[in-house]
Amino acid sequence: MKYSPKNFLDIFQTKDKLEEPDVQKGIKLVTVDGICSSGMGTLQGGVFLSAFALAIGASNYEVGLLAAFAFLSQLIQIPGLFLVREKLRKIPAYPSYRP
Repeated sequence: MKYSPKNFLDIFQTKDKLEEPDVQKGIKLVTVDGICSSGMGTLQGGVFLSAFALAIGASNYEVGLLAAFAFLSQLIQIPGLFLVREKLRKIPAYPSYRP
């Protein structure tokens, strides 16, 4: 099915009650998203990243540093949590729209 601009925007419409085909389509899309996310996570870290780094001539130190980045980046989530909580207190719950 080709998506025209009208059809593409229709996917953002909400419904009061979901029908069974909508639920099945949603389950299928969430499953595909999970598979793609897992695949991307696997390729970004672990054995594949280490093998690639070794293939381009990285030292043991550089391979260890690459492996540590994923875990070190999780530490940034802690200050990020506090920043988001502070910013959300200052943002109004109902944004106004003025053309």
